[in-house]
Amino acid sequence: MGKQCMVLGHKKADAELSDFFEIARVFSQSHYEYLSSDPYSMLLDDLLTGGRTFGRELIDADFYDVQGDDVVILPTAGPREIAGLCWCLQQRHLRPKVVALFHSVEPPQAPLNKGSSAGAIYRHVGRLLHATIDRRRALVLATNETLAKELSLPLGLDVAKAPVPVWYDPNLTRAVVTNRLGQPAIVTFMGQMRWNHGYKEIPDIVAAINRKDIFARCIIHVGAPDEKLDLSAYSKLQDTGVAEIVAGYRSEEEIAGLVKRSTVIVLPYDRRSYRNRVSAVMCTAIAGGCACVVPSKTWLEKQVEERRAAGVVYSGDTPESVADAVQVVLAHSDAYSEQARSRARHWIENESGPKLVEKIMRWSENNSQRSDVGK
Repeated sequence: MGKQCMVLGHKKADAELSDFFEIARVFSQSHYEYLSSDPYSMLLDDLLTGGRTFGRELIDADFYDVQGDDVVILPTAGPREIAGLCWCLQQRHLRPKVVALFHSVEPPQAPLNKGSSAGAIYRHVGRLLHATIDRRRALVLATNETLAKELSLPLGLDVAKAPVPVWYDPNLTRAVVTNRLGQPAIVTFMGQMRWNHGYKEIPDIVAAINRKDIFARCIIHVGAPDEKLDLSAYSKLQDTGVAEIVAGYRSEEEIAGLVKRSTVIVLPYDRRSYRNRVSAVMCTAIAGGCACVVPSKTWLEKQVEERRAAGVVYSGDTPESVADAVQVVLAHSDAYSEQARSRARHWIENESGPKLVEKIMRWSENNSQRSDVGK
């Protein structure tokens, strides 16, 4: 779009990624890690100490060079980042346009109602943002409708639903899968093996699927596994021939190939974490025209129920409940594949990183006020 970009990242950002995007390594804090484990003051400590650290690191990065009509984007926003940015802007008497993109409420399902500590903190940073740059110069976004609605009241700002910030490989669109007699279906688990992705439960789910359908072949992508995780159960699955393990980082092209091979992608995610959080893995599956099996009472369920994705929702908490849902998809795989393929293009056109960038730039152009420069 002809815009000059300055990208600030974490000090431990991947070297190859940093070189490619010319990322300035600035920040010392990880967004999803709190600075205190004190259950009473955790959120407040993170806001005060973490916010000030974030602001100082912005100043140290010569951030004060921004002009009044520039756009500052917080791609993963939280109270800490907004407070730190506002402190930095106040120190330098700057009033650029600010875009803040929220992915979730942290900790998951923290109450934001009146009287709650989390609600008070979100109210505080909303007022701080308003006072620092003016309401007209802030675009506050959330990656899903539920989150946008929950944040609007405590922040005191109109939070809009944003297109999901996922960029899809051009080769992702797939043909309809047809499971001919004698050819096994492919049941795939994808993504990093974090606790809220169900990594502890997956071996038992695979065993339950194997008991129910001898024609189903399971593939488990263990992306960038944490060294502290015990993956012995996964090794046993592969050693006994029950599942194929695809370990380590895979390129976008390889992930696209994995989606295209799959009959169904299973996402046994934690309901608490994903009630108002987007799953990038499910976004990729939808864009690739692949059916999904997902838990109830989550953002993932909403995509199936509102026919943006094709698949089956499970309600139980046992491996058998997930396996039963998988069995439904496999029994009608042609129909589910056709549904998934027909919904893929609409998803790509409306829920993608380029669409998000387009939304931000359109807002910036509509709110351009050159007279504010230097004020």
